[in-house]
Amino acid sequence: TRLRYHSYSAEGDPLTVSKENDVMEAYYWNQNKQYPIAQAIGARGSEIFFDSYEELGSWSGVVYDNTKTHTGKFSGKIVNTTGGEVTYHSNKWLDIALTTDTKFKYSGWVYSTGPSVELFLFMNKSTPPPNGYFEHVHSTATSQTGSWVFVEGEVRVPQYITRLNIRIDNNSAGTVWFDDIRLHPSSAQMVTYTYDPLIGMTSQTDINNQSTFLGYGAYGRLF
Repeated sequence: TRLRYHSYSAEGDPLTVSKENDVMEAYYWNQNKQYPIAQAIGARGSEIFFDSYEELGSWSGVVYDNTKTHTGKFSGKIVNTTGGEVTYHSNKWLDIALTTDTKFKYSGWVYSTGPSVELFLFMNKSTPPPNGYFEHVHSTATSQTGSWVFVEGEVRVPQYITRLNIRIDNNSAGTVWFDDIRLHPSSAQMVTYTYDPLIGMTSQTDINNQSTFLGYGAYGRLF
């Protein structure tokens, strides 16, 4: 069946494709546009976001750290020495065009040494919001410590919202790591990937956020 290409990145990579009379399929590419790091069936390319912190620059102020990871070689670390709230927004905003109110899911894996952790979804219109910061906001949180914990929120995004953004919060003194941050329409099925650029794919995380890890032996052979 012939594929239809509905949208492309500025570099020419396909973002939204479909088969004839079939559902949309979205792709999210790594910064160097070498390989797709997320695939979502039932979404457009403009409606999905994924970050496993494998490349620098996605979060200004967040430390890219390799001491604790959920998948891949790196995670995002926030060290809080003041006891007050420390927050960072992703540098990436999704510019969406909804035809009706639509439920979105946002999620991530977090590891805390003590602080509670929050994940926020910020929703804005094209015009400045009344408070100058957000039109609507939704959050999910955990206080569990000492292990990787999956957190997920779901919220109905009004049709008039045109921009979405993720914020990560460390709420008190201590260290928190974040990994595998996702955002997509609730009806979409997202699969995400990490890679070693010199070897190949190192993990695949399915629609239920369960990860399969791939190892390589001598001569780069998969085992």
